[in-house]
Amino acid sequence: MTTPSNRSQKGQALVEFTLALVTFLFLLTGAIDVARMFFAQMIITEASQEGAIYGSFQPTDSEGMEARVRTNSTGYLDLTDTDSVHVDISYSGEKCADGNNAVIVNVTYDFPVIMPLTEKIFGEDKTLSATSIAVILSPTCP
Repeated sequence: MTTPSNRSQKGQALVEFTLALVTFLFLLTGAIDVARMFFAQMIITEASQEGAIYGSFQPTDSEGMEARVRTNSTGYLDLTDTDSVHVDISYSGEKCADGNNAVIVNVTYDFPVIMPLTEKIFGEDKTLSATSIAVILSPTCP
């Protein structure tokens, strides 16, 4: 037989469980967005390194460097999307090898935050950026 005090205890346990579940789900959704952000950062870092390595051997081929960056990832992150992924190529010195010249590849990505809690903390979109610098190895300077 159920007494009134048993019913109120069951109701109290249900309310406590609901509050704990909502808190846990908010934390979980925030962790998912932070993990997505970290994964996207790794992808654009690797892509910028790939472009810089290509540029160290082909410093005059800016289109080739950008193509190397944009074709580096075929999975989670679409680097071919020119609206959200931006590639900037610059040089330190001349476009030839003398030991002091370098190619600088900067990749920025407008990361879309999708979880409500993370959106409140970071804002609607978060810009991720990765820069790689490589010494130009060929061709040699005249």
